Amino acid sequence: MIKRWKMTPVSPLKATVFSAIVPGAGQAYNKKYWKVPIAIGGEAACVWFIMWNNTKYHQYKSAYLDIINGRPNPLSIFTPQSIYNVMEQHHRWRDLSWIALGAVHLLQVLDANVDAHLTYFDVGENLGLTFHPSIVNTERIFPALGITLHL
Repeated sequence: MIKRWKMTPVSPLKATVFSAIVPGAGQAYNKKYWKVPIAIGGEAACVWFIMWNNTKYHQYKSAYLDIINGRPNPLSIFTPQSIYNVMEQHHRWRDLSWIALGAVHLLQVLDANVDAHLTYFDVGENLGLTFHPSIVNTERIFPALGITLHL
């Protein structure tokens, strides 16, 4: 049994603000230290993909402009259209990586907030889940699996 009066109160607002400013800080504030590397790693992976795709985009853009303007380039063996297609692919991937970064950041902020709200949620001793056979009666009768939640 959890004794609420002996626990340090956790503020969902603080957890949200900490997590919004520094990735993983809200999880550390909630004392869920195992989530910190996941939050930081998710955002770091997105930043790495942004940088990598941006580098590739600029490499192919430079090669495309060199070929169009008649300057020598190691990628001159390819057609300008194929280089342009690869350049645009990296451009799209870079933009999608920015969207993924925003989504991962929003997700870890939301996780910190929800986790802070549920810190004192009393699960109780009697919480249970029971699976039992059942039937589904539509036009025909089908066997099914029923689930009952006991509070």
